[in-house]
Amino acid sequence: MEYNVESSEQIGKVVAMHEYLVPMLECPVCHGELDWTIEKRNRDHIEQAEASCASCGAIYPVQEGIGIFLTPDLQRHDLWEESESGLNVYLHEHPEIERKLLGSPLKDLAPADQFVRAMVLEERGNYQEARKAGAFAQIGLYTKEYRDCLRSQIDYVK
Repeated sequence: MEYNVESSEQIGKVVAMHEYLVPMLECPVCHGELDWTIEKRNRDHIEQAEASCASCGAIYPVQEGIGIFLTPDLQRHDLWEESESGLNVYLHEHPEIERKLLGSPLKDLAPADQFVRAMVLEERGNYQEARKAGAFAQIGLYTKEYRDCLRSQIDYVK
């Protein structure tokens, strides 16, 4: 199968939080004004930041362009993350499989293995490589029509 890296990168592209939203946002707890510390921008998008409420002191991070506006009383752990950790445990117990999965050229892996590689890389914090592996996996797992439809839906939401 022939892989088109350019189109695979477009599939895995994530748009960060728009900076124009900052003045519109307020604290979900007390509706107070948020003080922003923006650490990383990409043009008019916020990649990394922290918003703190001037009234109640609640803190809301923006990580990888995604604002996490959970109120302090809500749990922060994610059951999906807990289930993924079993994959990492398995790979550490079977280093030969980990070597094959992470050491093989991406294009030589089957699409399902590319997808698993993307999950492992994401869990380990290597988001750029995870997106690339995920995009390659989508090319092998889904038809062009499906990928085009997905891309048009994402563009519509933007």
